[in-house]
Amino acid sequence: MVNNSKKTAVFLVILGISFNVFAQDGDSKDVKRFSFGGALGLLPNGYDGGFEFGFLLFHNTKIDIRNHVYMNSAQIRDGNGADAILFVLDEKISMGNMSQNGLFRSYGYIEGGIGFYENETKKLFKTPLAYNYGFGFGIDIFVRDDTGFLIEGGITNIYVDSQWLFNPKITVGACGYL
Repeated sequence: MVNNSKKTAVFLVILGISFNVFAQDGDSKDVKRFSFGGALGLLPNGYDGGFEFGFLLFHNTKIDIRNHVYMNSAQIRDGNGADAILFVLDEKISMGNMSQNGLFRSYGYIEGGIGFYENETKKLFKTPLAYNYGFGFGIDIFVRDDTGFLIEGGITNIYVDSQWLFNPKITVGACGYL
């Protein structure tokens, strides 16, 4: 009985927090709910690129929080000098704010993902898997209300072949909003 009471209490707390987090301001009708785009990233020991789909989680006059699902492929050189090709599915949460005139949106983000990699000693769809996580900041510069460019700077850590590869990263891309 005590175990069920604890589960119920935790569920109610999470439910209460959810109602507050997903509350929207009355002026949020003009906010674009969905985004899509593509980007290219430059790492010191390689490059990456991919496509993303995002959706709005929360918005008010001070902040908006977006979730991005990012399909990424990369070519990197590991610590031993061997080349590896990666295919990763990333989850990125960004938190930022629109400028007063609506010309840009600045944000910070955290991301993490899992995927496959191939190198000289391992085939693509065999285990072990590749993992990554990272964080950084970015800016969306709007050309129109529904089209823009993005520039991001951050840090990404990739786990490949039993080693973590720490990489600064610069990303540029284009995005559209629906």
